[in-house]
Amino acid sequence: MTKNEMISAVAEKLDGITKKDITTILEAYGEVVLETVSEDITNKVPLLGIGSFTGKTVPERKGVSHMGDSDKEWVVPEHDELTFKISKSVKTII
Repeated sequence: MTKNEMISAVAEKLDGITKKDITTILEAYGEVVLETVSEDITNKVPLLGIGSFTGKTVPERKGVSHMGDSDKEWVVPEHDELTFKISKSVKTII
């Protein structure tokens, strides 16, 4: 589903709200998710009826690429990631 398809589907469900208004609401929701999790990685932001967004810290990882004649080592530094945990009620549907 593309962004435009999603906006159109939501507009069909809500009479009287324009696609422009829906776009503004969805963009604002995305900003709230990012701002909230950026403030504190442990904050949770719900997506009602579906699950919740939160963050996690991923530890540093090291690895070796075995392609070609040389073994090149690489390191992915510790970093924070945005995650989504699906709710139990949705897991039973899918």
